[in-house]
Amino acid sequence: MIHNTKWKSVYTIKARDFTVLLSVLGSKLMDAAEEIASKYADIVYLGVGLHSGYGSAQRMYHKRGYMPDGKGVWYKDRIAEPYETYCNDDNLNLYFS
Repeated sequence: MIHNTKWKSVYTIKARDFTVLLSVLGSKLMDAAEEIASKYADIVYLGVGLHSGYGSAQRMYHKRGYMPDGKGVWYKDRIAEPYETYCNDDNLNLYFS
């Protein structure tokens, strides 16, 4: 998904059920995804679930230098409201760039 903003293009990677089976395989998949995304935009954003099933992906993104985008936690594609209750399911995400 490509978003053109006033200042620059933004490419959002939103891969559902992207499971990192092995660190080498996951890293090679990310290399390919980042290479493709760089042809379309200046910034790559990616989202990752917050429950333990996404632990490998969370660690891999951190090792690759991705930082949280500063907008907080999202639930069902909307920024989660402070002090509200949300289910810790696949819809609870944090986005990185």
